[in-house]
Amino acid sequence: MIDIKTELEQIRILLVDDDVSILRLAAAVLAARGYSTYSAQNGQQAIALVQDQGHPGLIVTDYHMPDMNGLEVIKAIRALTNKNLPAAVMTGDFSLAITNALDNQRIALLHKPFEHHELYQIVDEALA
Repeated sequence: MIDIKTELEQIRILLVDDDVSILRLAAAVLAARGYSTYSAQNGQQAIALVQDQGHPGLIVTDYHMPDMNGLEVIKAIRALTNKNLPAAVMTGDFSLAITNALDNQRIALLHKPFEHHELYQIVDEALA
């Protein structure tokens, strides 16, 4: 019999946000659901983590960050791993420009502030 919890723990989710409170919240919410996470506070740190610890099963990143935006982080990690990894962008920006930038790139959009069930839905859909 397949142990679903064990399978979820083997899927590592990379969380990237310059707001430490969002990183902690997202990590705790996903851990409660059985997911394993690792996190970075900016794009360069995320890339270094992937180089050091291997590619994630999913990238969940903030869009607006000081050194790189979330889309740039996703593109860099996808190029580094040579994989079209599933990804989601978290943002409080409701502009059409961000929605258009994410279209057709296998990147989900999660608006901040978000409810736990919204994060679960984005993660579940991205990993399906």
